[in-house]
Amino acid sequence: MRMKLIVDANKIVSCLLKDGKVRRILFSPTFELYTIHYAFEEIEKHEDKLLNKVSKPAFELTLTKARLKIKNIGFSADDKRLIQSAKQIAAEFDADDYPFLALALKLGIPI
Repeated sequence: MRMKLIVDANKIVSCLLKDGKVRRILFSPTFELYTIHYAFEEIEKHEDKLLNKVSKPAFELTLTKARLKIKNIGFSADDKRLIQSAKQIAAEFDADDYPFLALALKLGIPI
């Protein structure tokens, strides 16, 4: 059985820029990965800046592989309470991380 993990946009960016531990973990068959539905959109907004650090072919190849490996999950109106709970939890350490906490709660993945 594969371990389920939530991946934030920063880890995906790390994977795109460097062939290191993060990339090996993200592409390992040991893990089943999930992210919020707009994580890749956020990365694409910063593509020009990221391409200053890595070649376009390498970036595009790794991004395509990441898109295939990491499942994007969205939220619906039914998730409103879950999102509120995640906001309360995230307020204690990093309020911006609440979507990732909400996703973990939605999928039943330990935080």
